[in-house]
Amino acid sequence: MNTRARRTDAANVQNKIIGKNLRFIRHCRKMTLERLAAAAGCRYQQIGKYELGVDQMSAYRVLQLSQILKCKIKYFFDATYIERMKAYHIYFENNCIFKELSELQFTAIWPLLNTAYNSELSFTEIAVNHTEQREYEEASY
Repeated sequence: MNTRARRTDAANVQNKIIGKNLRFIRHCRKMTLERLAAAAGCRYQQIGKYELGVDQMSAYRVLQLSQILKCKIKYFFDATYIERMKAYHIYFENNCIFKELSELQFTAIWPLLNTAYNSELSFTEIAVNHTEQREYEEASY
């Protein structure tokens, strides 16, 4: 059994990284602790413990939360994820600038942010390419 007293410092550091990234993604998806917990089938206090790095998440819970938040599993483990995404999210004191967007608008822009994260292109270049592709598709009908 992996109790808190037996966890290594490296495990504690990784739990905190996973928790910070979970909180960042949850905030950007404009989800409350309660709503995420209800979708995951656990209590909001448990999600809070994950976010603080107090409790470890099982592999299944990581998979489940990635599906609920519609993000890749690797984002939880990336120690530089928040730093790299600040440019895209304009992150300031646990708030995203996207909080003014509706859920439908944010859902539309989220894949573009993920594409920008995984490529050498900037978010602006990807958005322009996406817009041009959509205009081409609409013109061909």
